[in-house]
Amino acid sequence: MIKKVLSRLAADERGGAFVLVSLMMLGLLGFAALVTDFGLYSLNKQRLINAVDAAALAGAAELSPAGSGDEAVAKSCAEQYALQNGADPAGLTVSISNSPSGLKVVEVTAEKEVDFILARLLGYTSGKVQAAASAAVAGVTSCRGVAPLLVPKQNFQFGKRYTLKYGDPAYPGNFGALALGGTGSSTYRQNLIYGYSGEIAVGDLVTTEPGNMSGPTEGIDERLARCKNNCTVDHFEPGCPKILIIPVYDPGGTLYGRSQVKVEGFAAFFVDRADSEKDEIHGYFICTTVEGEADFSRPPDTGLYAVRLLE
Repeated sequence: MIKKVLSRLAADERGGAFVLVSLMMLGLLGFAALVTDFGLYSLNKQRLINAVDAAALAGAAELSPAGSGDEAVAKSCAEQYALQNGADPAGLTVSISNSPSGLKVVEVTAEKEVDFILARLLGYTSGKVQAAASAAVAGVTSCRGVAPLLVPKQNFQFGKRYTLKYGDPAYPGNFGALALGGTGSSTYRQNLIYGYSGEIAVGDLVTTEPGNMSGPTEGIDERLARCKNNCTVDHFEPGCPKILIIPVYDPGGTLYGRSQVKVEGFAAFFVDRADSEKDEIHGYFICTTVEGEADFSRPPDTGLYAVRLLE
């Protein structure tokens, strides 16, 4: 009798252990599914976010005067960017709207099914990831890499040639140069070749660099030589070394010696040294986009644009 009872208890213990092991295995499977498939879901989510961000930026760039300015081209460009970055064409939507300030905004939304691996054993076959982004082009309010020159604010005409650095002083002792990050001919020359590494913003006070500095101005030749795409004023790559981003100032007052001027905006010029005198730098006013902060509350007014994602 006792033997039978012991045998039954032993059998019951084996059954309990089996149930316990089964529950543990189910928990481990659920944890593995959570780690594996949640990671897969998160990865696809981030990729889709990157895809719609890139698509919106590309489309907005096309809408600027520096691009085609054509809405159909902008939409097609945004779609291509999204698809090339893994968006599902069935879940992709691109539209263009007008903001309250009159800016054209490119809006991109996308969704994509993500097939699960281990979660299938628990009855979950897939999950849907979604992402949305909108971008617009606005006037630049601050940027890096500006040239150590300045031009007076005026009604610039696209394609017109302007003097950016004078051979004779435009104002007493000032030839159109700036002292950015320090004074002296060496600093001026380095900034002319590579652009000022610091950030300049609208409203900042910048200091002029008096004197002709004929020798250091020849550093522009080294800068122009870095162009490897044979860019011309009619066909150039954004970011080409031949493009100078120059602060614009209010010419209301007269500059005497080393003076401070307030930055009112920025303008871009394409420099062709072959058409310039030794002590001077001339450039053609152009429209282009740059990396920088932008003000979406009003359209650009100096031909220099920044493409930015909207919050």
